[in-house]
Amino acid sequence: MIDIRKAVVSDLDMIMKVEEEGFPSEIRESRKVFLDRLNEFPDGFFMLLRDGDVSGYFCCELWEKVPENTNDFFVGHDISKVHSKSGKVLYVSSWAILKKFRGTGYGKKYFEKCIDSVKKSYPAVSKLFLVVNENWTGPRKIYSDYGFNECGEIKGFFPDGSGIMMEK
Repeated sequence: MIDIRKAVVSDLDMIMKVEEEGFPSEIRESRKVFLDRLNEFPDGFFMLLRDGDVSGYFCCELWEKVPENTNDFFVGHDISKVHSKSGKVLYVSSWAILKKFRGTGYGKKYFEKCIDSVKKSYPAVSKLFLVVNENWTGPRKIYSDYGFNECGEIKGFFPDGSGIMMEK
């Protein structure tokens, strides 16, 4: 059985483990960034569970609008400068699952559960937004299946490719 629950500060070690397994060192978020996100918007930070065990994390932010300055999307951005509890744009800032759960269909289910949970708590959200590596076919399929469309590109966003901006 898969489930989600809100993350708490004591989850940071496990969040960092998932982050290290999920991303190359050049694009990993720091412990401080995750702590700031957790403190700033606890309603948007979830632990992903399978049979009660942590299998990943998901975090997002609420923005007033999609910023024109693409630097606001980069790894390590300061959530306090962009997050607004009254924001209408849900920005998926980061999420990952442990490798052993990839390709199982769990990622799609987790993603949907997390997005739906935030939208239920914040019904004013009218747009979803994220940036994904052009080479990450699995996540791109999850987003497309959920109704996201490509809306732009940020060249050099990732060390190995462009960032594809997607919205719904």
